[in-house]
Parts: sequence; C-alpha cells; structure tokens
Amino acid sequence: MPRPRLSIDAVIPNPFNPAATVYYSIPQPGPVNARIYNTRGQPVKILVSGRQDAGRQRITWRGDDANGVRVASGVYFIRIESSGLAAGRKVVLLK
Repeated sequence: MPRPRLSIDAVIPNPFNPAATVYYSIPQPGPVNARIYNTRGQPVKILVSGRQDAGRQRITWRGDDANGVRVASGVYFIRIESSGLAAGRKVVLLK
C-alpha cells in the first residue's frame, strides 16, 4: 500500500505579481507549517502554522515578508510540513 503523500499541487500564477495561490494536499488532519524561504535558506514568512483538516487546501502569498514589507523580485521557496512529511516548490516573484 502506498504511503500517504503531502504534495504541493500547484502555484498559480508562477511567476507571479502581486500574489500567488498555493494549492496543496495533506493526507491526514494535523499540524501544518508552511513557510517561504529565500535562496539562502533564510525564512521570509510563515504562511500557515496550525492544525488543518486532511484534503486539498490553499493559501495565498502576497510577496511580503513577516513584517508585511514587499520582498525583492527573485526566486523563493515554499516548504510545507505536516505529520513528518514535507513538500517544497520554487516560486518566482517578478516586479
């Protein structure tokens, strides 16, 4: 039997400006953490930190940091973790 998967199904649009919607699926209810990182691996913003139900979810990133300040154009990474599983995807912000 295949192991349940956490997946980032789509980032729309990508590249984006001013906002991107991230569609993801979690296999079971539990704590979910979704964060944006820059290319140096430094955290930029926490998008989700809390319990979510199993199934398809979505969040929107508006290209800002933890203080609400717009970040520079460039490549960023979204990482979603839940119940010991993780998924990542590259996102590109163009201004």
